[in-house]
Amino acid sequence: MNYLGHAILSPEDDKMTVGNLAGDMLKNKFHPFLKEKVLIGVKLHRTIDSLTDSDPHFKKMLKYFRAEFGKYSPVVVDVLLDHLIAGHWTDLFAESYLDFSTAVYRTVLREKRELPPPVSGYMERMAEGRWMDAYGSEAGMLRVFDRLSVKASKTLDGRSVMKIYGKNRAPIEGHFYAFLESMRVRISEEAMGKKEVIPRIKWKN
Repeated sequence: MNYLGHAILSPEDDKMTVGNLAGDMLKNKFHPFLKEKVLIGVKLHRTIDSLTDSDPHFKKMLKYFRAEFGKYSPVVVDVLLDHLIAGHWTDLFAESYLDFSTAVYRTVLREKRELPPPVSGYMERMAEGRWMDAYGSEAGMLRVFDRLSVKASKTLDGRSVMKIYGKNRAPIEGHFYAFLESMRVRISEEAMGKKEVIPRIKWKN
C-alpha cells in the first residue's frame, strides 16, 4: 500500500505516523539520526510492507495484473489498494475522509522537522499537494501511475490498470475486503503489539 494504506494503519502518535508514511525514503543510513518514535514508525512501515507481500489475498489480486505488468504487478496492486480504500471509505470508517486526510496532512507538516532534509521536503510536497486525495478518482489514479512510471523501467499505464480492474471488479473487491481485514488484525497483533498504541482511525466494525 502507498500513503493512504499506511496512513490508516498508523498509530495515533504523530511521530510514529510521519515515520511510517516516510518509511520508503528513510533508509538505514538515516536511522541513527531519527528519534525513537519516528524510527518505530519506519519499522512499522516495513512490517506493513512485509505482511502485505506475504498475504494470500494480496497474492490473489496480483494474478489479474501479471500478464500486463509482470514484475511490477505488486506496485500496481499497492496503488490500486489505496484507490479501493478511498472508494469504499464510508463502508470502512465512521470518520469522514476529509477530516482524516486533513489531520494526516497537518501531522506531516507539523512533524516534518523530525525528518532529514531530502525526505522532509518530499513529505512537505505530499502534504501541501494533498497527494492522498488522488486515489479517490480515476483521473487522480492516472496521475499517480504517470509519476510512478518515471521511476520504473516500464510504463505503468493507469488506463490499463483501471480497465483490468473494471473487468474483474467483483473478485478483486472480494479479495480487497478479505485482505484489509487480515491486515487490520495482523498489524494489531504483530506490528503494534502494545495495547497503549492507539490506531489513528477507528474501523466501523
